[in-house]
Amino acid sequence: MKEVKATAGTGAITDGNQVAFSLRGKHFKHGNPIVSIEGLATTETVSFYILTNGDWEELSSADATQHVFTATYAADTFNSPGTYGFIKDATAAAITLSVNYGQ
Repeated sequence: MKEVKATAGTGAITDGNQVAFSLRGKHFKHGNPIVSIEGLATTETVSFYILTNGDWEELSSADATQHVFTATYAADTFNSPGTYGFIKDATAAAITLSVNYGQ
C-alpha cells in the first residue's frame, strides 16, 4: 500500500521548520516500510530527522552520516516507528513523501 505522508512546495525548508510525518506499527507489520520522495530536482537534497524528547535530532545512516535523499537516491527503508521530519535545502521543485508498506 502506498500512503502519502507529506508534501512540500518549491521553497527551501530550514532546520527548525521540519515537515513532520509519522511511521506507526501498521507500517512495520509485514517488514520495514520504504519511504520515498518524488519530485526532487537535481539541485536539491532532503535531510531527515527524528523527534526525540521534543527535539529534532539528525537521523543517521549506519555509517553515522545524516540520512539524505537526492534526485538519484530518493527511497530507502526505515527501521522503526516514530515521528520523523525532513528539511529541503533548495528552492526548486515541489515534492511528495510517501510510505510504501505491505498489507
